Amino acid sequence: MSMSMTAPIETARTMRRTGSADPAPILELRGLRAAYGAIEVLHGIDLVVPTGGIFAVLGPNGAGKSTMLRVIAGLHPASAGAVLVAGRTVQRARADALARSGLCLIPEGRGVFPNLTVEENLRLITHLGVGMTVVEERVYAQFPRLAERRRQLAGTLSGGEQQMLALARAVATEPGLLLIDELSMGLAPRIVETLYELVAEIAAMGVTVVAVEQFARTILGLASAAVVITTGRCVLTGRPDEAVPLLREAFRIAVEQDNRVDAAFAASSLASARLHSGDPEGAVESANRAIELLGSREEYRQELGNARLVMGRAHLACGRVDEAERSFTAAADCFTAVESISHMAGAWVALGDVAAERGDPARAADLYRRAAEALQDVRW
Repeated sequence: MSMSMTAPIETARTMRRTGSADPAPILELRGLRAAYGAIEVLHGIDLVVPTGGIFAVLGPNGAGKSTMLRVIAGLHPASAGAVLVAGRTVQRARADALARSGLCLIPEGRGVFPNLTVEENLRLITHLGVGMTVVEERVYAQFPRLAERRRQLAGTLSGGEQQMLALARAVATEPGLLLIDELSMGLAPRIVETLYELVAEIAAMGVTVVAVEQFARTILGLASAAVVITTGRCVLTGRPDEAVPLLREAFRIAVEQDNRVDAAFAASSLASARLHSGDPEGAVESANRAIELLGSREEYRQELGNARLVMGRAHLACGRVDEAERSFTAAADCFTAVESISHMAGAWVALGDVAAERGDPARAADLYRRAAEALQDVRW
């Protein structure tokens, strides 16, 4: 693929930034299929992403969301269908050519080189055509914490700092299209909120963001549109304020197909969306359904903990402190069983909120301290 790809991506971003009417879609997927060996994981994805703003991709684990991003970014081959970026067919383009042309992927699981320093990670960005001086100016202005740690190995940074370093590519290169895969994975809610504020700032610069998130509450407050993907298919698209009916429909489809796992994940996401939209009683109902479907299966302990955590927050929003405490304690037990320290810390913070609600500041402070110490010890 030639470098002429740069022009349409940059043109799309400029049109959005300057307020030009009806810019063409920056991303289109037409009948996209992809497989790992003989196992097909994308079954004919059709999707149109408008230029500008944040586009949320929702759905359960194993739905094909990450594979879809990898195909778009040129890291996994499509077996059929077409990928169009800024009107150009790119599914046979090399990943490095796409990156130089204005497409940036922040992969799942900390997209940094752990054995290189922060400064050395940033130097790698310069191969995209941006000088080191410009890279440092842009990145350190946006992430002053990284400037303080410029000579520190990336693998010794906290999880949130590593995600900041991963996002530095988008800040430094100002791509036309930014793909983000599970930015919230393994991070405390407060850190996730901070990171998504930064993503919103990047989008405000004219960058179109496609963000994969398993948990709807994280992204729906920022997105301008959303799609729900289950079992390798786009089942529904719509506005973020339609997330509840979208996820309810995804749940209905999974139940009709007798797919208990997909139904459980959809119910868990629906619980988050209902809580986010101000319906805590509905959130309790959906979380209960997710818990029933997941049962006691050990491989889904973390998702069970997430559902119990949402249920606890919903109970707390309704003033049911005892029920909230039971839910948060059960969530902490699930996260302990799978040794998910950051999620355990989130449960301890929630239990601290319960203690504060009961007028026990000493216990609340102790729980908050435990959570903070646990997060300080986490290294990814």
